[in-house]
Amino acid sequence: MDNLEKFIREHRDEFEERFDPSLAPLDLSKIGTSKPPQQGQKRRMWWWGLFGLILVTAIVFFAGFRPNATEVQTAQFAELQDMKTHYAQVMQVRLQSPELQKRLSPDDQEQLQALIKALDLEIEDLMSDLKTSPDQAAILEKIAINYKMRVDILDAILISSPKKEDNNERVYM
Repeated sequence: MDNLEKFIREHRDEFEERFDPSLAPLDLSKIGTSKPPQQGQKRRMWWWGLFGLILVTAIVFFAGFRPNATEVQTAQFAELQDMKTHYAQVMQVRLQSPELQKRLSPDDQEQLQALIKALDLEIEDLMSDLKTSPDQAAILEKIAINYKMRVDILDAILISSPKKEDNNERVYM
């Protein structure tokens, strides 16, 4: 047995408090004899009750109808996948068209591939921003603009008619 335990056992009576009803915080003789609240106090209590009810209702309402972050991310991921699929199909059709192959020289084809690679790098940057940005709708819009820009470039090449200059080089407008 250590010294603290020994001391406590020896002075036990000093540590224990005896219950004295006169020291109790609640006077049992006064229960039921309190005055009724005045008219102004009832009105304030009613307003506080109404305020509490409205507050709880608002919290429940807004907490119940707030979309989960995973639901929003899933919807945006589905939209992104649809966008990728659509533009990949359009790009494949445009790039494999024989008319595009006729209009572009090997140097022009290399330049077009370099431009598409640059646009791919921009999309990769936007994809990494999409994971961390709070404004994901704006990032998705930028991705859509990037894909549309690719298709517009190919359409411009397909629509334009090649002009020949004196040195037999093709010029596209």
